[in-house]
Amino acid sequence: QKKNIVSVTYEKLINNPVDEMSQALQKLTHQETDIKKLQKKIMHNSRLITLLIISMLLWGGGWSALKILTNQAEIEIILFWRFFIMSIAFIPILIYLNKPIAISKSSLKYVLSSSVLNVAFMVSSYYGIKYGTAGAGGVAITTLSPIMTFLLVYLVFRKNLNMNQAIGLIIGFIGGFILLELNDFSLFLNGSNI
Repeated sequence: QKKNIVSVTYEKLINNPVDEMSQALQKLTHQETDIKKLQKKIMHNSRLITLLIISMLLWGGGWSALKILTNQAEIEIILFWRFFIMSIAFIPILIYLNKPIAISKSSLKYVLSSSVLNVAFMVSSYYGIKYGTAGAGGVAITTLSPIMTFLLVYLVFRKNLNMNQAIGLIIGFIGGFILLELNDFSLFLNGSNI
């Protein structure tokens, strides 16, 4: 590649050698800068991928931990400690981002409805994991979450699904169906999967 950049015709070198050589050196310098930027981007992306893998391992382990907890404690205790620890964990993030803990009146209805839905999700996942399996619960929730989110967005904001989103939801639903090894669609809606 360096040969291609520095390759200049003999006539151009004879007519104006300084300009041609300086242009070739500038191109070479730009290419080296681009390579360094690409290396930084790859390193940054590899860190992000590592963090994503760690978060997925922690998220997946949460379902097994919840399965163990359902046999050890009642739902009220588990939900209290879960929400308490989450609230405490957000304090350093808010301090780091320098964000005030203030809710405007216009967003209050969304915060309250989101809180109710989050509590309903926690209660449902508790009973689903208690009477079902941790793996099936994790897969079913991951499969149904985007579908339910879209339904809520459609009902509240009247926003339609575009083609890419529809394809993504269908692929996700098929993936969940395969992961749960369901031979019959009715099994997906049966028992503790929902």
